[in-house]
Amino acid sequence: KKELKRHYFSAEENTIVVASLEKVLEKYPDENFNITLAGGPIVVETYNRITRKDLIRLIIASNIIITFFLAVFFRRLSGVILPFIIVASALLSTIGLMAITNLHITFFTIVLPSFLIAVGIADSVHILAIFYKKYEEGSGKEDAIAYALGHSGLAIVMTSLTTAAGLMSFSFSELAAIAELGMISSAGVILALIYSVIMLPALLAVIPIKRKKMIIKGKSGIMDRVLLVFADFSTSHPMKIITASIILFVIAVYGILQLEFSHNLLTYFPDHFKIKSDVMLIDQKFRGALVIESVLDTKKENGVYDPEFLNRLEKISQDLEQVDPGDIFVGKVMTINDVLKETNKALHGNDPAFYRIPQDKLTIAQEFLLFENSGSDDLENIVDSQFSKTRVSIKIPWVDLVIIDRFIGELEERFSHVFKDTAEVTITGMTALMGRTITAAIHSMTQSYIIAFVIITALMLLLVGNLKLGLLSMIPNLLPIVLVMGIMGFAGVSLDLTSLMIGSIAIGLVVDDTMHFMYNFRKYYDLTGDPKKAVQETMLGTGRAIAITSLVLCANFFILMIATLKNSDLFGFFTGIVTIIALLADFVLAPALMVVVTQKKIDN
Repeated sequence: KKELKRHYFSAEENTIVVASLEKVLEKYPDENFNITLAGGPIVVETYNRITRKDLIRLIIASNIIITFFLAVFFRRLSGVILPFIIVASALLSTIGLMAITNLHITFFTIVLPSFLIAVGIADSVHILAIFYKKYEEGSGKEDAIAYALGHSGLAIVMTSLTTAAGLMSFSFSELAAIAELGMISSAGVILALIYSVIMLPALLAVIPIKRKKMIIKGKSGIMDRVLLVFADFSTSHPMKIITASIILFVIAVYGILQLEFSHNLLTYFPDHFKIKSDVMLIDQKFRGALVIESVLDTKKENGVYDPEFLNRLEKISQDLEQVDPGDIFVGKVMTINDVLKETNKALHGNDPAFYRIPQDKLTIAQEFLLFENSGSDDLENIVDSQFSKTRVSIKIPWVDLVIIDRFIGELEERFSHVFKDTAEVTITGMTALMGRTITAAIHSMTQSYIIAFVIITALMLLLVGNLKLGLLSMIPNLLPIVLVMGIMGFAGVSLDLTSLMIGSIAIGLVVDDTMHFMYNFRKYYDLTGDPKKAVQETMLGTGRAIAITSLVLCANFFILMIATLKNSDLFGFFTGIVTIIALLADFVLAPALMVVVTQKKIDN
């Protein structure tokens, strides 16, 4: 008999097994004999197939959208091609790094390409926007490159570090797939930074770039006029803006209090998908598509022969089958007692009255021996060779993993109460593992918010070089996340592993534009001593790049709404909304805060 290697299936092995099952079923097509294939491995494989298919579609759609925005804003072929060279280099390097480190594409990494594309484009746009403007004002190419890097280089480095820090916070997750996403995406951000500050200037230096009609300094374009409108509005009504922001913040906090944790892979599929109806069919007809396994250890040889132990096992089995609190029910409890009662009944002429547990240890041992000698190997699956441990399988329906985790806690209490000191109980199996892991991962991801916030705040203080301005600059970064989380609460959207990523990813992204704004504001304020003038110069200097990158980010996340799976759809929608609110916060709230703080300093 060949000894099998015991381990959990990898994603590749799960794919092979499911494909093999489907291949077998294809040999037996019959309209009058429908075969339903469902369960955890089938659901996971279906999810992964859709994810892989969507990945290609989303990358193509993302590239089309970005090409459109770059063409509109720069109106130059180089303004479209150069950012894509940087993005392609960063993306391919990141995928290569995944291959080298044996990391696989999971349902979390579907956001990675869109994210890296957005980050790479953002870094490139900040350099190109300043380079083109300086170049068209008459500066030489090398001088324009040097000016662009000198003007935005430090801010780009710091924003990349903050983005990487926000993503690296995922690496503290207790779920390996999320931790891997944090590590590989933060590495991708650093790669995008390296290509942006080294390869992009080199490409600008060697490729021919035609100088357009020379721009006269001081002449405003349409975008500059729009940016000045924001500057004038925010600096003219700072207290009204701050008051309105506080009101929105309070309302959003109330919405956040309505949020609940949840994680149910099946709800991500559209309603018309067959996998959903298949799982529901098994739940309804066979009282459960999932199984929670438990092991009872009597701590003594032949402990399973003890009638008292088996009677307690029978009692808890009957009690569990009556459990039906609404969210979850126990469809069936399968134990060694099923084998024993069937054997006892068979030995008494199949009399139903003997479908029960014998009450003496010797009879129990003999009946188990007879069953083993009958040629069946079923006992091997439910009891160890010493008859000291036995397995209990509990069928439950497909429900939210957070509910399953709570139910496991209830199971442990019930088992401990019934068996007391007679047996040690271990709840195990893939269902229990996923329930515990997902719940732990959800809570650990909430901790990643705090970690990301602390690291990013420290980097912001380092860049701005002023404690008060640095701390105040975090307000425009936090407000968009709080507002969106509040919207999610009012909309009844649950916090699952996907939606929880919105906060950490958003805080790593939206802080980028705030850093560029604060860095330039501090520079112009030190030169002029006038906060309103500093806001205007900042808007004209870096506002264009902030607007472009925010719109690209927004469009890039909204593209995820065409994904097949609902979790990707919601992730794209709410992350896109965060980006829009963050842009408004940078153009309206941040200037208002700076004016109030610096004006008080001037008045004093």
